Amino acid sequence: MTEATALPSTAPQPSALHLAAAALMVLLAGQFVERILPGPGPILLFLPASGLALALVQIGGAKCLPAIFVGMLVSSLLTGQPLVQALLQAAGLVAMAGFVGYRLQRHPDFHLNQPSLNVLPQFLFWGCLVGGGIAALFWLCAGLLSGAWAGGHAMPMFWQAWMGHALGLLLVAVWVLSCRLALQTRQAPARWTEGALVWLLSIAFSLFIFGRDSSEFAHTPLANAYWIFLFIGWSSLRLGLLSTSSLLCLVALLALRGTLLQQGYFSRDLADANGFGYGSYMTILGTMALALSVYVHEHRRQQTGLRIAATAFETQKGLLITEASGRILRANAAARQMTGAPLQELVGRRPHFLYLRGGGAVDPAWFTPGDYRQGPLQVVHADASVTAVWAIVSPVWDEHGAIGHYVISLVDVSDFEAEQQRLRKAECAQRDALVREVHHRIKNNLQGIVGMLRALVHEHPQLGDAIGQVAAQVQSIAIVHGLQGKDAREQVCLAQLLLAIAHGLKQTRNADIEISADAASARLQLAAAEAVAVALVLHELMTNAIKHSPPGQDTVRVALAGDANGADITITNRGDWPTAGADTAAPPGQGLDLVRLLLPREGAVLTHNTHGGWVFARLALSAPVVYITND
Repeated sequence: MTEATALPSTAPQPSALHLAAAALMVLLAGQFVERILPGPGPILLFLPASGLALALVQIGGAKCLPAIFVGMLVSSLLTGQPLVQALLQAAGLVAMAGFVGYRLQRHPDFHLNQPSLNVLPQFLFWGCLVGGGIAALFWLCAGLLSGAWAGGHAMPMFWQAWMGHALGLLLVAVWVLSCRLALQTRQAPARWTEGALVWLLSIAFSLFIFGRDSSEFAHTPLANAYWIFLFIGWSSLRLGLLSTSSLLCLVALLALRGTLLQQGYFSRDLADANGFGYGSYMTILGTMALALSVYVHEHRRQQTGLRIAATAFETQKGLLITEASGRILRANAAARQMTGAPLQELVGRRPHFLYLRGGGAVDPAWFTPGDYRQGPLQVVHADASVTAVWAIVSPVWDEHGAIGHYVISLVDVSDFEAEQQRLRKAECAQRDALVREVHHRIKNNLQGIVGMLRALVHEHPQLGDAIGQVAAQVQSIAIVHGLQGKDAREQVCLAQLLLAIAHGLKQTRNADIEISADAASARLQLAAAEAVAVALVLHELMTNAIKHSPPGQDTVRVALAGDANGADITITNRGDWPTAGADTAAPPGQGLDLVRLLLPREGAVLTHNTHGGWVFARLALSAPVVYITND
């Protein structure tokens, strides 16, 4: 019903000023009924201080209890009660407020700012019944010890005190918390005209029913107390919890005035039933009104939640609501637009229009997981068009912890993926330009080194052969980077590499090199990681062929053939293949020694043979060193 907060921890810490204000409010509440209503003795049928004490504990926590004790103690002393009686009455109010506040805040639906109908039975039992009884027992002990309730007055006073504390809790606690909630939310009261009419009718009928002196008129149909149910019910349905709780407190005071003055509907209630008629009437009226008010409040909150959910459901994201078995119950407009199917064709079926990327069928169990699941899928439209989506399956658990439904959200990621593809292409273009520029600069730097080496030969002629060999090797590496810089994919065409190396050797050694290649060789590409090694190997093999050819017969033939299995490079020259140790002029790490070191361990096989005065060196290249492309 009403709301509470955890006493030990979540309640805000009240300041000294707040505690003083709390004590003053309890004092005034304790004096209120005594000062405004006539009576021969203490008025126990309606005790507002009880409801105020509980509300203060709910708002400020257990630290408000000392202030409540002080306020009630001073109030009791001001009415002329003995010190012992005043102490016990104050202790009873504190015990009741602390106990009821503790019990209510343990309820899972109990919240200070959110009335809940589920809490009303707990509030009636622990608050009005048990809490009111606790306070009444303290007051009974106080009356007996002080002698104020001696003789046969003890039990009647005890029952009155119990009813008074219960009514104070039921009416005043709810009214205080409703006022606080209205101030916090700052919602302007609605239906002013209707509210004024309800209040005027309620006051007029209350004065007429509970305040008439004429005993003859008291039994007419218009003087029946149950007319008040009509106006209180009207307020509960239309005006909200604050108006209803305020009106209940007003009716309680007017009815109590008539009871004490022995006027109107309850004129004989004190003499005949010790005030039980008044107490039971206000308890029933208050319970009905508060239950109806809270029910309407919850209903309006649920309607607001449903409107928000309905608005969110019709979002641009496709949403499907399915049973636990995976059959569709509802589909929003975005989902229907994705599928191109009307709602009646979707309801009762599983998400048959969803497929894996590439067109594969989705396992039906994918849509009924035991927990949250997401992944890329595609929606096939009724016109056979395909939309890429990101699907999210969220289980919905019921109050028993079992999965009752699933919510499947479908986010169209076609534009996102297209944008990602565009960005990837732009990044690739920038990367390719950067890579080409890097290879171009490396080639230029290497060619600069080659020029420096050749210039060094003129200064040191005795080192001409060694420096020339190094310069030729560096030139081969520069050729590789030059070819890689021409292709965005860093590919090196094997045929172009052979032509470039041959062209360099023609210039540096004045050699006659003939190159022949079949049609398939134009599609042979070297792996980027092996290009430099293969270039150096080819350079050394062709240099070796030139060096060991007889004078006047130094024509070197290079034949390139390719197929799906790889490439065959055959280098032919007149003369003999150098035997082991024959090339003593070459320093370590050059000549055939360099060939053996650089030859890739996989995908490269070098063989040679001599026939009829010709040397045939055959280099067979295959994957992963070389591969054939389709373009």
